[in-house]
Amino acid sequence: AFAAVKSDKSVECWGDSSWGGSCSGITDVEMVYSNAHAFAAVHTDKTVSCWGDSSLGGSCSGISDVVIVYSTWKAFAALKTNNALVCWGKSTNEGGSCSGITNVQSVSSTSEAFAAVHTDKSVSCWGHSSYGGSCSGIVNVQTVYSNGFAFAAVKSDKSVECWGDSGDGGSCSGITDVVTVYSTDRAFAAVK
Repeated sequence: AFAAVKSDKSVECWGDSSWGGSCSGITDVEMVYSNAHAFAAVHTDKTVSCWGDSSLGGSCSGISDVVIVYSTWKAFAALKTNNALVCWGKSTNEGGSCSGITNVQSVSSTSEAFAAVHTDKSVSCWGHSSYGGSCSGIVNVQTVYSNGFAFAAVKSDKSVECWGDSGDGGSCSGITDVVTVYSTDRAFAAVK
């Protein structure tokens, strides 16, 4: 399905209606975000509207004060103005549940997991553990990058720490003096 924000800030949709291809009455929209099965629109008043497959992120209510929305294939995570997260969609192994995650600076996602960098430069992860949804003790992080199956964090000492599917970039060691990281769906490349 497709969704387009028009010049009058309304949304027009087309494609498979069960995956968000049918919408009406969605107005005052700043930005539309998508996952594989649903859409989430942030309105000018910072509230969110959702449509598409209701079990995979297409149903949401009462979400307000949103700055930006992130997604996996089947879930959404919204960063709020108070630096807290609210998540919805498929909660089992997909990242649709994130209660209590606060002090968030940025979020990255793989196909089935999220990673949040906190204001203290630590990282929280949730979602499918094989896709990076399980992490602990990752600190002093500047930026987290992602591909479809793993995460790579550039730390303050310019080293890189990786987690997720080891065959798809989730295993790395001895990578230092990194400026930035680029990714494909299944690999990472570091620029020194």
